[in-house]
Amino acid sequence: MWSAVFLQFFVEKRRNPCVKDMYKIKFYVKESETMLIAIDHGNKQMKSVHCPPFVSGLSQSNTEPYGREILRYGDFFYTLSDQRIPYHKDKSEDDRFFILTLFAIAAEIETQGRDEEGLIHIRLAIGVPPAYYGSQGKALVNYFKNRSVVQFLYKRKKYAIYIEDVRCYPQAYAAAATLLQSLVESPRALILDIGGHTADYIVMRNGKPNFNSLQSCDSLENGVDVFYNRACRSKCGKGHSAGGERD
Repeated sequence: MWSAVFLQFFVEKRRNPCVKDMYKIKFYVKESETMLIAIDHGNKQMKSVHCPPFVSGLSQSNTEPYGREILRYGDFFYTLSDQRIPYHKDKSEDDRFFILTLFAIAAEIETQGRDEEGLIHIRLAIGVPPAYYGSQGKALVNYFKNRSVVQFLYKRKKYAIYIEDVRCYPQAYAAAATLLQSLVESPRALILDIGGHTADYIVMRNGKPNFNSLQSCDSLENGVDVFYNRACRSKCGKGHSAGGERD
């Protein structure tokens, strides 16, 4: 879960440009108050503050499938899948993680009782592994931010959002955010964030991280799923099928 560290950074408010009917979903748009939504785009699961996590898997169809939890964006219909997307070091390579983000945003709007009709401004907080922050942080911000009004349908309900601000942070640092006051008194503290593919760590000295040194922060490809698959191969030998690997 993301912590309150994101709240203090959102100080800029930008107004929405003119609304455009981009995706053939026509409805009247009136502006609403800004929402702060924090999302963890995990390779295994998508996680937000107020909603249960869901697998980072997606199915796309040209025709509307059976079911209620269907998202329509543009000319396509999307449903969540238990089969996760193959590991993506760079999640901005295609639109799949953007679609997953729309699922998460719609769920947050619904859960927080903000499902009134109208244009909702979003301030989005995201994260990347510390070792990838310099190479991917800016690209991931632009991936979400450089869009106009986004119109889509979810559970047959019309949504219009405008992502007016995006902030990206090193993932392991968010875990320490709520403890910063106590960490100031600690000469040295090790913060760990163990995910499915990477295990991220940050060494903090008196509450301050040093993101410029690989000795103080890094992202190791030793997450839970990676460790599990290596253990299986070691135990079962070379005959272990890749199809039996944990996903």
